[in-house]
Amino acid sequence: MRYLIFLFAFWFFLNEINAQTTPQTISMASGTSNASAFGAAGTLGSDDGATFYIHWDNAYIYLGWSGGRTNYSSDLYLVAIDVSEGSGSSGLISDVGFSHPAPDFYVVYENNQDHYGSPASNGNAFEVWQDNGSGSWAFVSRQGGDDGTSSQIDFQNGGGEVRLRVAWSTLGVTPGVNQGLGLTFWTNNPTNDYVWSSFPSQNPTNTSNGQPITLSHKLVYSSTGSGVIPSSDWSPQTLDASLPVTLTHFTAHSTPPTTHLTWSTATETNNSHFEVQRSADARKWEVLGEVKGAGTTQEPQKYAYTDREPLPGLAYYRLRQVDYDGQYEYSPIVTVSHKGGKFELSVFPNPASEFLYLSLPPGEEEYTAEFCDARGQRFARRPLAPGGGRVEVPLSGLPPGFYYLAVLDSRGRQVGVERFVKASPR
Repeated sequence: MRYLIFLFAFWFFLNEINAQTTPQTISMASGTSNASAFGAAGTLGSDDGATFYIHWDNAYIYLGWSGGRTNYSSDLYLVAIDVSEGSGSSGLISDVGFSHPAPDFYVVYENNQDHYGSPASNGNAFEVWQDNGSGSWAFVSRQGGDDGTSSQIDFQNGGGEVRLRVAWSTLGVTPGVNQGLGLTFWTNNPTNDYVWSSFPSQNPTNTSNGQPITLSHKLVYSSTGSGVIPSSDWSPQTLDASLPVTLTHFTAHSTPPTTHLTWSTATETNNSHFEVQRSADARKWEVLGEVKGAGTTQEPQKYAYTDREPLPGLAYYRLRQVDYDGQYEYSPIVTVSHKGGKFELSVFPNPASEFLYLSLPPGEEEYTAEFCDARGQRFARRPLAPGGGRVEVPLSGLPPGFYYLAVLDSRGRQVGVERFVKASPR
């Protein structure tokens, strides 16, 4: 019976993980918040009270904005989209410009027809515009808002939400491992030339009235195929950055007493080498070594690197891909748990919805539980009762998704780590 329970729990665990990665269809039903619809894997981050979301399946890309001063009827919710390596448009979008003509499309939701131009005839709608090849924009399509199929809108005083979908065919691409994607999100009040919030965080926000507004960065996915975690598998890049290397996969596996990294590329252009970097907290990085690149090639390439002295517990790895001219880009971050801590940590149940139980060694040392995601973002820290034995850890406040639970000793050193899934209460 225990074996059957274990198999069911493991099956449920795998399904929870698979549900987080692409492809994922996002519901447009009313009564569902963006946080619930996109989940932890589709939540990008926040800026000045607004939170941004993305996910995709084989037919649509799903975009979301929460918060962002929705009590202002003239606000716009926008994203610029880069789907090709060539130049895009640098044309202004309601007084917002770009440091480099990179975007090929932009999508805008408007809730007031008086504050956006032709061909808008009514408010509460979203539009898609495309680079016209001459540095400006050409209208593509318009869809009424809040229809429960292509969009879901919930306006409140400063806490509303916008969620919509755009067909990949509208963008002229087919998602897959060889199709990259760049996006720049922002919310904008065109009446007073404000950018309320933007993402990624390298872009300006809270701009002053009448000041030039220029967005400079995009978040980039090297793949739009299956198995992508949208919340973590991206890197911030300047708008003029191209993707000289198409990374098709990057993984890290604990193979005691070492950690083995593997990655592969579909194509490479002027690729000098890969610099392998490691971190204990996804903030401070150390260089482990270099792996020579293949220069320029249209043939798939495979690479590997072995970390022979891995960190105990949770560790983060990334690649710094360097061109011959010194230009470089970072890969998505991958995470691995190496069983080399002070003690072996086990958690139960896994998945868990309300509480998690773990076993601590006997003694009076004080421990702390720390929850973080695959990018190293910390969600909570909670003290653990001393004395050892089985300890109950509440999961309140954690949105559904997968996390790492790290146990820290009284000096802040990581002594154990385990991966688990936070499931929705049933």
